[in-house]
Amino acid sequence: MKYLSLVLISLVLSGQSALPQGHASPLHVAKLVAPGTYTSPDGKYAAKIKIGEGEARILTVLQKTSLGGWTKTSSDIVSVVNFIWCPKKPHFLIVATDGVYGPGLLDVWQPSSGLKELGKSYRDGGWYRITSISNTGDRVYFEHGLNDITSDKSRIYSKNLPK
Repeated sequence: MKYLSLVLISLVLSGQSALPQGHASPLHVAKLVAPGTYTSPDGKYAAKIKIGEGEARILTVLQKTSLGGWTKTSSDIVSVVNFIWCPKKPHFLIVATDGVYGPGLLDVWQPSSGLKELGKSYRDGGWYRITSISNTGDRVYFEHGLNDITSDKSRIYSKNLPK
């Protein structure tokens, strides 16, 4: 799986596509995340990552206040593998989790509707990892596995994003 991820990143950086012919090539590649605050494309929201119990990455969505501070606008999302702000939708966050503290999930967050599920692993240890978003911002490409994320074999899937 590490090899597949490296190949995809290499292909994306070189301008080639690892996706089936006829699909839009990816514009933005999701990365594994370090603790910190990652602002949305328009700067009105932020995804804050902190490290919790068992080294789990916890993501909280924040909204910028009129005084320039931040206020929490979502419940914590635990066991985050990675996330990405959608390039064509400034308040649209896609989050992937592993199955360590609950089911592996692929979720989207928007201010108007909150957190919504795009995919869920019903098996212990199931996980998702976002690989990229189409250049049109309407499709997400991701890996999904049913066992340990560090040793599982996976393949690339894609899903249309809600409007």
